[in-house]
Amino acid sequence: MSARPVKLAVNSLLWVLLGSALPLRAGITSVVETGLAPDPAAVVTPAFNEDTLSYNNRTHQHNGAAFDEFTGLLNINGTTIKGLPSYLIGNDYVRFANDARDNAGYSALITADTPSTFYLLIDNRLNGPAAALKGDITTDPVLGGTLQWVIDGGWQRMNTGISPNGQPDYTAIDESGDGVGPGVGVNNFMAVYKFPAISTSVTISNGRIGGGGNMMAVVAVPTAPPPVPIVSYTSNTLSILPGGAAQLSWLISPTATTATINPGVGNILSLTDGGGSGTTAVAPLVNTTYTLSVNTPTGNATQAVSVSVLPLASFTANRQRIDAGESVVLNWRVRPDAEVTIDGIGSVNAATNAAGVGTRTVQPTENRDYILRATADGITSTAALGVVIRPAGQAFALIDIGATGGRAEPGAANSLTLGAGADGANGQNLPATPLLSDTGVQFTLGIDNLNPDGIPLGQIDWRDRGDSPDFPLNRLSEDFVKNNGGVIRVTLGQLPAGTYDVVSYHLDAAFSQTDQIRILVTDANGVATDTNVMGNASWPDHPANTGAPTIPSLTTGLITPRLARFTLKANGTDDVLIYFDSSATPVDTELPLSGLQLSMIPPRPVDPTWALIDIGASSGQAEPGAANQITVGNANAANGLNLAPAALISRTGVNFQLSLDNTDPLGNPVGGLDWRDRGDAPDVPLGWMAEDFVKNNAGLIRATLTGLPAGKWQIRSYHLDPTASQSALIRVLVTDASRTAADTLVVADSSFPTGDPGAPQLNGLYPGLIGARSALVEVTSNGTDNVILYFDSTQAGADIELPLSGIRITPAPTAPEIIPITSIVHTVTGATASVAVTFISKAGQTYSVYASADPANWGVPLTTTLPATGVSTLFTETNIPLSPARRFYLIRQN
Repeated sequence: MSARPVKLAVNSLLWVLLGSALPLRAGITSVVETGLAPDPAAVVTPAFNEDTLSYNNRTHQHNGAAFDEFTGLLNINGTTIKGLPSYLIGNDYVRFANDARDNAGYSALITADTPSTFYLLIDNRLNGPAAALKGDITTDPVLGGTLQWVIDGGWQRMNTGISPNGQPDYTAIDESGDGVGPGVGVNNFMAVYKFPAISTSVTISNGRIGGGGNMMAVVAVPTAPPPVPIVSYTSNTLSILPGGAAQLSWLISPTATTATINPGVGNILSLTDGGGSGTTAVAPLVNTTYTLSVNTPTGNATQAVSVSVLPLASFTANRQRIDAGESVVLNWRVRPDAEVTIDGIGSVNAATNAAGVGTRTVQPTENRDYILRATADGITSTAALGVVIRPAGQAFALIDIGATGGRAEPGAANSLTLGAGADGANGQNLPATPLLSDTGVQFTLGIDNLNPDGIPLGQIDWRDRGDSPDFPLNRLSEDFVKNNGGVIRVTLGQLPAGTYDVVSYHLDAAFSQTDQIRILVTDANGVATDTNVMGNASWPDHPANTGAPTIPSLTTGLITPRLARFTLKANGTDDVLIYFDSSATPVDTELPLSGLQLSMIPPRPVDPTWALIDIGASSGQAEPGAANQITVGNANAANGLNLAPAALISRTGVNFQLSLDNTDPLGNPVGGLDWRDRGDAPDVPLGWMAEDFVKNNAGLIRATLTGLPAGKWQIRSYHLDPTASQSALIRVLVTDASRTAADTLVVADSSFPTGDPGAPQLNGLYPGLIGARSALVEVTSNGTDNVILYFDSTQAGADIELPLSGIRITPAPTAPEIIPITSIVHTVTGATASVAVTFISKAGQTYSVYASADPANWGVPLTTTLPATGVSTLFTETNIPLSPARRFYLIRQN
């Protein structure tokens, strides 16, 4: 672009304002685009006019509009011709890449070198709320949705009276570029909008509508500001999210002697160019009114702009697929003055800081939605996220079943939706299809309509209901297979031998379907056996469909009640058949299936516990498997009472005794033993043991074991009060066959991270939390003398309160037999590797094989059922990523 006299001295500008004939001639100096790739950059072009090119990668041309001579409506063949609006002609305009019309995240900052009026041309066919074309070229585009930025920017529809019947101003587009003159060869029309303020810059987006439509066009008309202190003062948005920002823009008289924006901005003269134009960003925490005050030699003025802050910006989780009881960290950002609650938890205001940022750790044990509600100034905003619990055992495969072409659930086998036809395909069975499991094993899955007697019922139909919100399990559930006749048979081939936990998902988000789905399995037994598990694909008002949530409302929490869980066994040779059967349902036999999740259940390990002693108030619930099936102790709220020797029986039938008192290693009494029962905890492992306990607020409990058979033992003690944070430093001292009141250097911790408010309460107990508040020591018994443990927190400092809720006694493990490895063969194929490990084995035995990049953390075994093939056995692991470079193997005989 050639240089232009773009900036005038103040005196010259005053002369123009007072009536000089000096013309304004300036133009667009730059276009900065974001989200453009891979399209070509926009081009600034002078002299917008009839038949000028519209885009930088098309032959489209700008034209005057054509109207029907009878109706007055826009018509590409109309004979009433109106030229281009005169206020656009001859001015600089931007030729964008037409393909940028649907780029996600696209924006363009257009800057002129003198205050200008910016005009925006938008294709009439666009429908922002639907993110689609509306199919009507005679009416204005529908704003909102993907065109919400037009509304937020305050763009004003132009109507200068040039169109018939009082209609607003339009231009036309000749897409072929073969017509000459207004209204000739046009294909569609564009509506004209004006930016509300005279400015030196403006930001636009696009329509974000795929499948057609034209990109925007922008024309800049240099405009002399009138001789007033404030010409314009706007915000690019009327509302922001917490933590967001708004852009304030102004055009003031260049003769201003002072100019300020309050609160928070102050003097803006340094932010204002020679033409009086400027911008600044503000990030209010709450609704704020920003007042612009300008003083000039000829007058003063003030003007206000208000920016509101919505209640809720974000609600996220650090992970959304976990094992039961694992921790999930919920994070949110809200207005600092908002009232914040999470359904099922209650108020979380205390967990929200002064900036409106909050966090909460939860340990869900079942699939659920967490719904956060933030309320400020009478407005409530809601956000939800789902958490899915992985089935117990080693993950084998998640299979997304539905119409081909549907969106696959993250982590689904083969990363696809498995089906035999696109949406609407009917009567098509799915032949045996190869799939790759999470463990690298290939297996097959087929689907048909045969019942257990081999008789076909109904037919297999494939459906895709559309795209749902991005919650866990939603993509799996938005498409599915169904049989209105009520039978779906799934055939699993080449399934490795073992026991599997299976979850099947049954729902149609648009319709209520059968509420009685029997599940039968033909597994290693070879007979179709009823699992006695009943699936349910109905909604609350069944059999009516009005209770169905529809795809846009689908959540993890809605999907979870419509799953069924059962087990099956594979012998490693025969196919496993699963029959989903609603054919006998009296009201509605329509049966959907949207997915399967298979997990291999490892053989249940032998519990080596010799005795588990539940210690606490005698009124407490005894932990299942506890010695004598009782809680050992005195009555709830009894204070200062020691426990006399209690006769107990181990799991091996040996009689022994436990006594508790407050005597330290020097024989001195310290404090007193108090007995507590906090109520009834949920039935989770160790939960009933932890709900009641004995404590000494002075920090000392002595436990004496009498009758412990000779040998080495591991003793784990559990220390927690579920309602309060107690000592963080509990030393364990031992008197046994080899030492006297010796410090084991083992330390237990009965505190919680945030003190008493961080205590889990009874409903928050779970095995991992209880286990983290335990101590493990090894003792040696000679079979005659007592074994004594001292739990001592007297030196803990700030909090010496000491709880004891249980003791587990287990034989100390013997050193495992070393299994020699005779060879390792490492092979790289493309982006993965395989490793073949050969080791010395014993005929008739089975082995577990572990692999890890970290020998301190072996994780879940690759297999627990590898049979010996004689004195030497080979195991091969395939599809191993090349990074990290090191891999360790551990082999154990079962």
